[in-house]
Amino acid sequence: MGTEIYKTLLEDLNKGEEVALITKYNLETKKVEKNIYNLEELEGKNLEYVNKAKEKNLIANIKINDEESVLAEVFKREHRLIVFGAGHVGYHLCHFASKVGFNTIVVDDRPYFANKEKFGDDIQVICNTF
Repeated sequence: MGTEIYKTLLEDLNKGEEVALITKYNLETKKVEKNIYNLEELEGKNLEYVNKAKEKNLIANIKINDEESVLAEVFKREHRLIVFGAGHVGYHLCHFASKVGFNTIVVDDRPYFANKEKFGDDIQVICNTF
């Protein structure tokens, strides 16, 4: 299996797909089984595992019984918004985008507008010309 599963995972993410990596392992036999599933095509127990992972910040270790456990990891394509201009419109747009889950970056060449104190830790601020 090696690194092939991770190459497939990266390819799926680069295509914009949201996927789950389900790792089933048996402590007694030391058998490990890894599979990638598209989130839209999940069903049965794998869907239950992914739902538990979503409840726990996209990763969950689920004990099935004394010998078996499952590690469910959910990978979502990151949505990014770059805002050029940190004035009053850019300020509100950045804060709204950050609240709804975007990785938000604001760029402005004016230090008075483009500063961390104004935007906080959730928004990347770049003070530079554009």
